[in-house]
Amino acid sequence: MHTNRFNPDLIPVSCGRYIKAIRVQMRIDLQTVSEALGVSLHQLHLIESEDHEELTDEDFVKDTLRAYAHFIGIDAEDIIDRFEIGRAAYTSGRRAGQKKLGLGAQNLKRALLTVCLLAGISLLLMTAFYGWQSFSGGDERRTEAPSASSPKTAAAAPVAEESAAESLVLTIDAIEKTWIEINMDGQEQLKYLLSPKDHVELEAGKYYHMLIGNAAGLKIKLNGEPVDIPGNRGEVITLELP
Repeated sequence: MHTNRFNPDLIPVSCGRYIKAIRVQMRIDLQTVSEALGVSLHQLHLIESEDHEELTDEDFVKDTLRAYAHFIGIDAEDIIDRFEIGRAAYTSGRRAGQKKLGLGAQNLKRALLTVCLLAGISLLLMTAFYGWQSFSGGDERRTEAPSASSPKTAAAAPVAEESAAESLVLTIDAIEKTWIEINMDGQEQLKYLLSPKDHVELEAGKYYHMLIGNAAGLKIKLNGEPVDIPGNRGEVITLELP
């Protein structure tokens, strides 16, 4: 079968969306692909939706993608490249999320330890206070309760628990051809060459630093909110988020 390469100069982006769009364009239903490849519809749905959490066997996914690409007549290695970039972005976001969960658990432990320590100090102060009241009564067998004017035991100061920082979900949709370089949380830099309708979704814990080759070529949202991109068509700009 003759191989047609769609956007041959495009760095792999959004593997599942890309291969599904080509299949739909060629009017091939997913059941036909399932029967031809001997792969269940459920697995093919997971691959087209790029559900990396469910797609744990990377070798199986890559073998299926190669067979899928050959079946519909597109470049198999291009599809594998797209999958690996999406997988790397998912793994990076997942590590950032796990790191935040770990910090949250540590902060909770510190807060609980502080509360217990303050409660213990408060109990010791109360014991010492009432013991002194009993001693100062002389031969009296009854210890009077402290009057309204008596010093009151200081209440434990409230401890503020640090809330885990909200994750930063970045979505990028290309409306014109452009390249973009992205550094998130100081990790390894990601590079894309995007064509119209390409879609990228990333997750970071602190920030994004971006270098964009065409200021008018992208629509960007951060946690669902549109981001204003300064600059004109063809202008190279840098963008810091948030």
